[in-house]
Amino acid sequence: LAEQLGLTPTSLLAATFAEVLSKWSQSPHFGIIVTVFNRLPLHPDVHAVVGDFTVTLLLECQGKASEEGFEGRAKELQRQLWQDLDHELFTGTEFQRAISAASKADRAADVPFPVVFTSTLGLGHTSFALHLDAGAMETTAEISQTPQVALDFQASEDGGSLIVVWDYVSQWFPEGLVEDMHACYMTCLSHMLINHAAGEDLQKSIVPARCTELVRQANATAGPRSDACLHELFLSQSEATPLAEAVVTQDGTRLTYAETRVRSLRVAAWLEARGVRVNELVAILMRKGWEQVVGCLGVLISGGAYVPLSVEWPAMRVSEVLAQTASRFVLSHSHVSRSDAGSALSSELQWLEVDRFSVRRNVAVYDASKARQEGVSDLAYVIFTSGSTGKPKGVVLDHFGPVNTLLDMNSRWGLRASDRVLCLSALHFDLSVYDLFGMLAVGGCVVMPDEDSLRDPEEWSEMIEREGVTVWNTVPAMMQMLVEHTRGSVDWRSAARAIRSLRTVWLSGDRIPLELPDRIRELLPSAQVVSLGGATEASVWSIFYEICAVEPSWESIPYGKALLNQTFYVLDGALDLCPVWVTGELYIGGIGLAIGYWADAEQSSRRFFAHPRTGERLYHT
Repeated sequence: LAEQLGLTPTSLLAATFAEVLSKWSQSPHFGIIVTVFNRLPLHPDVHAVVGDFTVTLLLECQGKASEEGFEGRAKELQRQLWQDLDHELFTGTEFQRAISAASKADRAADVPFPVVFTSTLGLGHTSFALHLDAGAMETTAEISQTPQVALDFQASEDGGSLIVVWDYVSQWFPEGLVEDMHACYMTCLSHMLINHAAGEDLQKSIVPARCTELVRQANATAGPRSDACLHELFLSQSEATPLAEAVVTQDGTRLTYAETRVRSLRVAAWLEARGVRVNELVAILMRKGWEQVVGCLGVLISGGAYVPLSVEWPAMRVSEVLAQTASRFVLSHSHVSRSDAGSALSSELQWLEVDRFSVRRNVAVYDASKARQEGVSDLAYVIFTSGSTGKPKGVVLDHFGPVNTLLDMNSRWGLRASDRVLCLSALHFDLSVYDLFGMLAVGGCVVMPDEDSLRDPEEWSEMIEREGVTVWNTVPAMMQMLVEHTRGSVDWRSAARAIRSLRTVWLSGDRIPLELPDRIRELLPSAQVVSLGGATEASVWSIFYEICAVEPSWESIPYGKALLNQTFYVLDGALDLCPVWVTGELYIGGIGLAIGYWADAEQSSRRFFAHPRTGERLYHT
């Protein structure tokens, strides 16, 4: 096989070793210490001398992509090895000393190369004749131990058989890692021998079957899919429980499902009368309040998609988003002036004050019994994020993905009509998608604080106690504020009783401090504490982990496993699976993926793409 590939047997073994190492390495560019037999002819009788004539050299493994695949990389490694052998008098030991000296001069840190490769193939019979009967001696166990060497590869030949031995320092590696690497190495060799070639599908052999199976099991999330739209979840519930409370505000406003429905239908009729089109983007610029719920529902019922803006954004940013979306309509509030939307507004921009209009009794109401105009693949909302360039970047979501996430969350955590969520997240932050549509889908109540109370944990605590809030859904920092406020109270036990109605705590959007879950449980002993993750580009959340206990050895809260009908992968630069313990890039798949970025085909195709081998559509986080 080696001859067929234009390689020496040692080069083939070394190249395969480098291929496996690169899969477990942080970088495909690394060095391996290679031992070389170097009995220099310095004396006529040097061959009669008994001793260790081994020297080392440092073999550079660049791991560059090659059009010839593994064969091309193997030939490049062999060329590098031959070139390095021309300089064997400058040994690997001397090279490491030089590197260490330079590093100490710079940052006082050594640069170790703790992996060694040794091959005696092609050196002929090297054992001493002991004149013993055949079979009188056999190897039962062996080990090599070399200072500062973590992994020692040895290849030799015995009776026509290839012997490959890996000695390693177990304390250097997580349990099972070296065993996975060794198994993959032998699988790669077997693959090449069976196929008499080294095709690029050799990469498939490098990921251990155990790892592949773990990923398959973790991503076995297929389940029921709903064909409902976001607003239809609410409309169905409003027919089932019309007198139940749907929205409660801090100022005392209480809307039933029936009242919320009628006000939303009035907004939908206003948009319909002005010719709103299916998938047309309608801006919403409001402060916290029931008007946000009514406005979003009204837009969706009319067939449009809502674009949440923030009253805290600079006028220039608001104007820029309105221009990007070519919005003709802005749903707002009487407390928000038209100038808040910027000074360069189109004269054709139509403005509706939802708080005043939706309560009028003499205006048209949208006929909700009509056959729906939109489907689950039509647009639901476009949320603008800052983007790495500073230019607002609109993430486009249909109904299919968000509905899947919301129904999964309600089912997974057993939410019901008696539940209430404190809606602290801004409308332009996608946690609000659950607060509005997820809670209304199950017949629960959305508790709305005032805009001025969004950073006041004392106000949160009072609303939780007064309204019996059961679900907390924020970034970790806001829960930390509530915990610290509660613990800092003069009578902290009474303060803790005030928030004891919370039974479900969802934390997402940022890193969760390791000490936070236990601090939450000190105040809320029976609460479920859940870490959630994902991206705006993947329907709010894609992954979850219920935090039962925080282990002392943890450096962070585990990311968890994918939600229903969603998938998660850790892939390398070649979009191959990373083995367990190997760092890579996160990719999300499944039905939660966004359509793309608004009016940005280049960015959309770069972040959303079909995997070149599996065909699955992925989002690169």
